[in-house]
Amino acid sequence: MKKAALLFLALLSALSLSACNGAAKGPVYNFSSANGAAFTPYAVEYEDTLYFTTFYDELYSYRDGAVTLLETEFDVWSMTLWEDALYYCANKDWELDGFYRRTLSEDGLSLGEPEKLYDLSGSESYPNAAWTDGKHIFFLNYDGLLRVNLSDGTETLWNFQWASGSLLVYDHTLYLNAPRNDPNPYHLFAVDLDNGEIETVTEESARAMGVQDGKPVILYSNAAPRTLPFTDGFSYYLDGTEVYTKEGEEYIYACTIPIQGSLLDPQFLTVGDNLLMRSFYPADLSEIDHNLPGSDMTDTKIYQYLLTPDGELTLLLADDVRFPLA
Repeated sequence: MKKAALLFLALLSALSLSACNGAAKGPVYNFSSANGAAFTPYAVEYEDTLYFTTFYDELYSYRDGAVTLLETEFDVWSMTLWEDALYYCANKDWELDGFYRRTLSEDGLSLGEPEKLYDLSGSESYPNAAWTDGKHIFFLNYDGLLRVNLSDGTETLWNFQWASGSLLVYDHTLYLNAPRNDPNPYHLFAVDLDNGEIETVTEESARAMGVQDGKPVILYSNAAPRTLPFTDGFSYYLDGTEVYTKEGEEYIYACTIPIQGSLLDPQFLTVGDNLLMRSFYPADLSEIDHNLPGSDMTDTKIYQYLLTPDGELTLLLADDVRFPLA
């Protein structure tokens, strides 16, 4: 199933990698909206268990080859992990509700009761991203960042504007792209999450795609193949509809994820060392190492695939389409 391919060596000069070997300073959250990334993180990994939501707001866990339905009507976004707990923003009765924390079990079969940490019901707009560092909650909107102290509720607002593209949190720093009306569009800047100070990272058009060797990886606009957003030192690459892993200097073909139209393009999300892919059309059955029983491969389902760094592709779920996709 696997075939090797050497692709686009120009990418080697496009990535800014550190020469040191230090481990990433947590937490690392990647909310990038570039290169087919999911509109919002919808999965986390804890104690060898993958927790993921479906297109229709159901929460599943995947562990040791078994998929378990944990909850229905799980209408959440900006799912992140801190220590042993799942954090997310939630809707209630189709209205903005709050930012929650739920403890995860070590066996992956249950969740603790939801604890509301911040009430969002009076907010006028949804945060584009939300996360925690254990001491604060952060809410990012297009016009700035709100930091909430978890111990005393103190709120600090830093005003700035940003565009879609980079949205990487690493080492108490938020990496973002400048807004479209900026004189130098899509240049990369960083916000210090301790004091709100802003620093230009590069004047060139670039994105912060993840972390390797203790440093953010900066991908410039002329690089190919497309690096998918990643964290934890493992990266995946997209060339057209083909997905690749990398070993040393060699790009290794993993699978093809069909693209049928702009509104139905697949979504890619890194979870731990793995790549989670949501596709509206099936991958080739011959490329799937583990196919869960009872899953017919048709054009009337929504598929969740898991790709590991060694190129193993697993079909987690094939969900029936419940209303027409447009």
